[in-house]
Amino acid sequence: MAINLDMFTQNPVFSVLPKPKLELLMQLAIQRKYQKGESISHTGDIWPYFFLVVSGSIQALKYSAEGRSLVVTTFKSGD
Repeated sequence: MAINLDMFTQNPVFSVLPKPKLELLMQLAIQRKYQKGESISHTGDIWPYFFLVVSGSIQALKYSAEGRSLVVTTFKSGD
């Protein structure tokens, strides 16, 4: 699925921007695809970016010292 202007105008963070700025933001966006189970970032990483989920979902996990995982939050399409 490609990034489209509606994704930005329907998002509360970006909906306040004027259309020309949204169009520029859309042009500058870099689309990345990740495989199921692939890590995007790790605890302690400095994340200087923002992301917008185009399709699917992203789970933020917290791992215990014993290796167990806990889903902290889930980002869905449009988040």
